[in-house]
Amino acid sequence: MKAKLSKYLRIALPAFLLFYFFLAVGDLVDLYRKNELLVFFKDDRELFADFNAFYNAGLLCRNFFENHVSFYDLNVQMSSLTKVIAPYKSNVPLLSVNPPHYFLLCEPLSYVSPSHAWLIWTVISVICLAGGIYLLDIKRLFTRYEQVCCVIGCVSSSPTYSALKAGQNSLMLLFAVTIFLRLMQARKYFLAGLSIILCMFKPQYLPVLMTAGLIVGRLRFAAGAAISSIVVYVISVSAFGSGIFQSWWDFVSIKQSHTDFACYMQTIRGEITLCTTGRDDAVGLVGSALILGLALLFTVWLWYSFRKRWNEPFIFRILAALTVSVMLFSSPHTQNNDYVLFCITCIWILQSMKESLDSTRLKTFLKLTIYSYPYLSWLFYLVAIFFMLVRVQPFLAVNLIVFVLSLVLLLAEPRSSSSAIASS
Repeated sequence: MKAKLSKYLRIALPAFLLFYFFLAVGDLVDLYRKNELLVFFKDDRELFADFNAFYNAGLLCRNFFENHVSFYDLNVQMSSLTKVIAPYKSNVPLLSVNPPHYFLLCEPLSYVSPSHAWLIWTVISVICLAGGIYLLDIKRLFTRYEQVCCVIGCVSSSPTYSALKAGQNSLMLLFAVTIFLRLMQARKYFLAGLSIILCMFKPQYLPVLMTAGLIVGRLRFAAGAAISSIVVYVISVSAFGSGIFQSWWDFVSIKQSHTDFACYMQTIRGEITLCTTGRDDAVGLVGSALILGLALLFTVWLWYSFRKRWNEPFIFRILAALTVSVMLFSSPHTQNNDYVLFCITCIWILQSMKESLDSTRLKTFLKLTIYSYPYLSWLFYLVAIFFMLVRVQPFLAVNLIVFVLSLVLLLAEPRSSSSAIASS
């Protein structure tokens, strides 16, 4: 009886998750058909997808070239956004605070309608998701059943749905980060430094990635990262003028240029904000800076402590998984949809457990946490208001549990190379 139940659950659980995701995708199609995808309604409120800000960035870039009007201006952005979402009106500033070169990347979107631009954006995002999963090397690391479950888990978790619905760029970042990590694993440190250019549209994640890259790749990584930075700087300055980065910093520093959503961030900063004032004030900012500083020190310690074992696949994967975990919870700005990157942590931790010599009890609890995450992610999505009331950031909580257990798993490994079952 127990064997039959186990066999049934092995089929039913992933099938249910995939079926539910298809229902969610059907909801996206229905919203698109009703022309309510980018401006949708909930509880008699008008809510606006983040993609509107990206599309507006493209329009602002075109406006700069045609009329030489600065896009790092609150009134200019609000005026342009009003035209994008017309006839609706936004009660909160949904503005572009991305670095200058991101406006250039978004400019091609402005040559088609917002709905068509979202379709193009979505196709690119799905391709990036597929590329990210492929680069995680699931085929080599798991059995056929585990491969299917991992793909379903990545594709069918609520952060993936949220990213597609909001038109966010999280799936693109997933692809960029996996490229970076695989180049690091292949010891192509100069190319890994160059690949940092792909991650620069979300600068809040760069400190942890750069720290890991510098510890492992040293001068070769630094040279590649320097070239990437110079390229972005030269392109931005050539297109927008020498003062564009100062304008960007001034714009980001203006309180009115971003919505006070700190209490929704799935980070330690978000938890601090939620448990204190609930507002993006000095307490949250100081706490965020302190957390990021500690995260960078931890990243240095983590990679340096295991510097003699980077060539062991087990060690590298678990170090990379922990780095992504730290990157997510220490960032000052991590939304729910950014937790698509958590699949890197989950997949590589699962593989690492196969090569670990640690106790069965620890591995069992960690495995159950990771396997249940895609299902829990929908619970977090559907009853988000409950977690706000009890003052818990649920994605952060799961991340911290996996992080702590994975770190214990790593530290429990013998310091010798006996565990180097470097079959992959």
